[in-house]
Amino acid sequence: MAAGGFVLKRIVQGLALLFIESSDFNG
Repeated sequence: MAAGGFVLKRIVQGLALLFIESSDFNG
């Protein structure tokens, strides 16, 4: 089932976005 991979991708993307915003990595 692809649902597990989709959820995992969403979580990873969310964590990456949070990390970038938190550490001010994009600027």
